[in-house]
Amino acid sequence: MSAPLKELTYKGRSDYAHMLCQHSTSNLNELVLAFDMYIESNVETFYQNTNAIFRNISKIPIVRCTVADLDLKINWSLIDWSYLTHLYVQNLSDLDKILDAIPAMPYLQFASLIVDINYKTDLSLFVTMLNGLKQRYSKPSSSKLETLLISLLGIDDELDGALDELKWYFPKLEHIGKVE
Repeated sequence: MSAPLKELTYKGRSDYAHMLCQHSTSNLNELVLAFDMYIESNVETFYQNTNAIFRNISKIPIVRCTVADLDLKINWSLIDWSYLTHLYVQNLSDLDKILDAIPAMPYLQFASLIVDINYKTDLSLFVTMLNGLKQRYSKPSSSKLETLLISLLGIDDELDGALDELKWYFPKLEHIGKVE
């Protein structure tokens, strides 16, 4: 008799991940999912499938998810990320929307966000948004996020001071840095 599967890694569409997770997650120690929004049939289907997956994985200690956002503007708050522990986002277009969603991810410990900002005017707006966190939120987040890595696609040098504002919003952060 073979030993039960302890780790499952899947990269592809959310509908296939949903089917796979309906059958193979009972004894897992780690689940790794990678979604590329370019191959998703539509964003509404992505929301339905990821919500169905995350509703049924409560006993898996480590749940990692990578999402390549591309040009779709995902509404992160429409997904029930309850049991997610690690989030990796590539080509993120709306950092402020994911900052709103992170407090609803109670087990999230690690996030790596590659933000799609290519112009100095966008950088200025981004830094202004980070510097305005205390005005936007009346109190720090209740998130358990411990590590946050951010990259601005080639213009990271001007990001350093603004990242300190995130330490106020995520008080449990032990490490904040740039994606290498």
